[in-house]
Amino acid sequence: CVRISRMHRYQLWTSFTDWIRPGFQTVVHSVNRIIIHENYNGTTYQNDIALIEMKKRPSEKQCVLSNSVPACVPWSPYLFQPNDKCIISGWGREKGNQKVYSLKWGEVHIINNCSAFYPGRYFEKEMECAGTDDGSIDACKGDSGGPLVCQDVNNVTYVWGIVSWGENCGKSGFPGVYTKVANYFDWISHHVGRIEAV
Repeated sequence: CVRISRMHRYQLWTSFTDWIRPGFQTVVHSVNRIIIHENYNGTTYQNDIALIEMKKRPSEKQCVLSNSVPACVPWSPYLFQPNDKCIISGWGREKGNQKVYSLKWGEVHIINNCSAFYPGRYFEKEMECAGTDDGSIDACKGDSGGPLVCQDVNNVTYVWGIVSWGENCGKSGFPGVYTKVANYFDWISHHVGRIEAV
């Protein structure tokens, strides 16, 4: 849901958890460039991933905060398995289309065989499903692009997924669908740290 033509309008807010009372640690960053996956398909949501580069690299002090944990890019699609617990967070709408004013989060688990829920529209290599059995914790409208983070047995946190799409959010039988970040490790590695000649 990012557009290169609107890059001048985007800002990245770090350590921002409350609209009404922004914390003293909140920092606003300008965007230098956006890299959208060259094979992104807006109809099927395949390759639903983009990278956003900040104009200025944050200081270490801005990266190590009391209310956040650094998260790694997963290199293997086998780090996490069905039923593993993960955390989703975002600013999306709640049930009843209610707007939220503080960052919400919830615990979900990775769901096996998601093609049974979304036949012909779920691509296992590129996508991951997560949710709860009763659908009570789910990504919803406004959460797109947000993280699905999972922690391994060594307490290392990974951005396992990116909120991509779903249907009937908050209802049983309609788990959220996430871009499986591990599938894009090589693509991310190729672009991160490269300086393109202008």
